[in-house]
Amino acid sequence: MKMTNLLFAIALAGCAHLPSVSSADVKKLSQNSYVVEQAIFKKHVDNPISLAKKVKVSTVRHKKTRKIVGYRLKRIEKGSIIDRIGFKSGDVLYEINGKKLNSLDAVWAAYNEMKEASFFNVKFTRKVKKRVKRMSSNFRIGDKTNVATKTANLLIKTKE
Repeated sequence: MKMTNLLFAIALAGCAHLPSVSSADVKKLSQNSYVVEQAIFKKHVDNPISLAKKVKVSTVRHKKTRKIVGYRLKRIEKGSIIDRIGFKSGDVLYEINGKKLNSLDAVWAAYNEMKEASFFNVKFTRKVKKRVKRMSSNFRIGDKTNVATKTANLLIKTKE
C-alpha cells in the first residue's frame, strides 16, 4: 500500500513527457507478434511514471481466495506504446516471460527484466463476445535499421 501511495504522489508531481508512438516504431508481424523500435521502447520503460499516465491499471483478484491473479488495463491512451502493441482496455495481464504477475513486487521484477530484454512474451486474457479468451503476444526489440530484417525473418519463421 505504501508503494502505491508513493507512486501516486510521484505521478502527481509530474515527469518527462513520452512521445506518441508511430506505426513505424512498432511493426505488427502477425495477430500476436510485434517488433518494437529499441529507442522508443527504452524511452517508455525508462520512464514508468509517464507510462503510467498513458494507461490506468487495476488489480484483479480471484473471486474466492482474493489473491491477485493479474492486472487489468484501463483507459489506454490512443497512440501510446501500449495501444500500438495491441493491448485493449479490459485486457488482464497475468504473466510475463513465464513469471506470474501476482503481486506488485512481481510486476516490478518483470518490468525491470523487460528493460534489458530483446524478446518477451506476455500472457493475458481478453473478453471476446462475452467469453474470456486466453491470449499471448510476443515482442522483439530492435533498432530502425534492423526492424525490417527482423520483421522479414520472423514472418518466415511463423510461416514454417
